[in-house]
Amino acid sequence: MDKTEAFFARNEIKMFLILFFILFCGFLVRYHVIGYGIGSGGNFYYSQLVSIVIDGDINLKNQFEQLPFYEKLGSPLFYDKVSQPFLNTPDYINPETSIGPAILWLPFFVVAHLLVLFFNFFGAGLLTNGFSWIHQVLTMAGSILYATLGLYLCYKFASKFYPRKLVFLGVLAITFGFSVVQYVMIEPSISHAATLFTVALFLYYFYEHRQDNSWKKWTLLGFLSGLMMLSRWQEGFFLLVPLIYFLKDFFNRKFYLKDKIALLGKGALFLLIMLFTFFPQMIIWKIFNGGFFSLPNIAQNIMDFTHPWIRLPYFLFSFHHSLFVSTPIIFVAIWGAYFFYKKDKLFTTSLLLTLFVIIYVNSSLVEMGGNAFGVRRMVDSTFIFILFLSSLLTATYSLRRQKWLFYGLLTLIVGLVGFNLLYFLEYNLNLINRAQSIPYSLITEKSKLIFVRLLKFF
Repeated sequence: MDKTEAFFARNEIKMFLILFFILFCGFLVRYHVIGYGIGSGGNFYYSQLVSIVIDGDINLKNQFEQLPFYEKLGSPLFYDKVSQPFLNTPDYINPETSIGPAILWLPFFVVAHLLVLFFNFFGAGLLTNGFSWIHQVLTMAGSILYATLGLYLCYKFASKFYPRKLVFLGVLAITFGFSVVQYVMIEPSISHAATLFTVALFLYYFYEHRQDNSWKKWTLLGFLSGLMMLSRWQEGFFLLVPLIYFLKDFFNRKFYLKDKIALLGKGALFLLIMLFTFFPQMIIWKIFNGGFFSLPNIAQNIMDFTHPWIRLPYFLFSFHHSLFVSTPIIFVAIWGAYFFYKKDKLFTTSLLLTLFVIIYVNSSLVEMGGNAFGVRRMVDSTFIFILFLSSLLTATYSLRRQKWLFYGLLTLIVGLVGFNLLYFLEYNLNLINRAQSIPYSLITEKSKLIFVRLLKFF
């Protein structure tokens, strides 16, 4: 182990604590300027948590009447998408989003609520409805912490194959060159910070135990699968990875009949544990939608599975929230799959197949990203992108006689990260129309206004 690798090995925890601190400070700056930390889809995710703990129910009506952004409609960074319908809420509001983030945030929220009650005992006068600044900041700190743990798991996994220094570079590049920076630093109140953690944990654990067919392995994997789907039920597509390995083992000629029967039993246990873990979401679907597997109406309204392949090129290569054009670092990272394939053919194949299915399903979206920053629904695949980018960086770094390839790639990555941060600033300063296509020329043109807009906040 050379000195650089030894340094990263000794200080990796410190580096990710610093990364957490940077992301959290970014959130605090946003909170200070705009005046609240819960918004957008977080109105649903966070309100479920407040309703369960404070009210003991899952009717979000009174939470939506107290949403903090109503008091900040005139703040300089407020983005008015659809706020008025919430001001006249019906008697009962259906929680349209997954319950998993609320479950993950629960310990942080409970601590925050106890702190609020403690300070109020001494006359602090803080809100006890779950929307005080302590509630929001501490709970969202938990959300950012989960995302940072997810990034750390991505780092630890890729470091099994590649140099730590290059893997950490890949982590930073995907964090700040992709949609991760927006949905961890600025909007941690929606599900993507949680899914970054749960998907990374699921894939990391599975790979570590991929050759283990013990009952314990399938039990824990069932729990992690349910937790992953609780965070966002679409993450169930990542079950394709263990399914491929399961089928490989089941049809292995070296397996005797008794081994196959035992494997089927373990598969059944896996499904049972997964459904048991996922059961809170099924209960909510049953209450509000009439069936244990009945998705909310909003999911049916924004998806069209009749001709998704028609929108697939648009989803990948347009200037309107596309994966490869809006966040081009992903187009670079994906080429690393070729080099990782040489290390593990089956795992690479299973990851690529899963990624294709996720892309294909997301191309069925009627609204194609809405007002999102980049392609927010692909943040769940951060594990894959970091792994492949680390693979590509290592492949070029190892070409001793052609070092210019590595430095050329490094320059390209730095440029793409810088460009994404430029887009990130313009997006959050409302210098661009989030709902429309955003060509590169518009980002370049609006860059001159960033400094002027920032001066208003000092």
